[in-house]
Amino acid sequence: MIEIILQNFAGEVALMPIRGIQFFSQVEWGDPYDANIIIHNLEAESSFRLSPITRNTHLGTIKRLGYRFEATLYIPYNKLYDNNLDFILEEVLKGRYSLSLILGTSRGWTENGYTPPKAINSTYGTRMSISSFSMNHSIEIESVEFRPRVVLRLFGFVKRLSEIVF
Repeated sequence: MIEIILQNFAGEVALMPIRGIQFFSQVEWGDPYDANIIIHNLEAESSFRLSPITRNTHLGTIKRLGYRFEATLYIPYNKLYDNNLDFILEEVLKGRYSLSLILGTSRGWTENGYTPPKAINSTYGTRMSISSFSMNHSIEIESVEFRPRVVLRLFGFVKRLSEIVF
């Protein structure tokens, strides 16, 4: 028997909001869609979810087929034309890609030495990496008070939780 007792829960929870996302191209080098992209400073409402996909068997048991990955990322829509975000979202994400969510105090890889602002309400950091050719996305633009924002929804499938690297 395994007994787990959670004590001092409020002081021991590691807070890790989504701070950024990295896309890694899975196409051949030199392909027009060959690019690695990092988007920093996502809005605080961004979230992800892993949920099991199950099926009933003829023996009356439940078989786990895999896990559905869903992420909703809110990206500020400031000067879309100037920073070429339209090309990135429409063209580069057409190819195969894997991704890493940058959580909490973790930092993404950058060439120019960019240091993101200090994480607010964050006590720990890690990256969640998913390499899957079954990744898909949708792009929306919505209006929030005085400015629009991009809503990037990512959908994927992994067979086992061990395919997700933390």
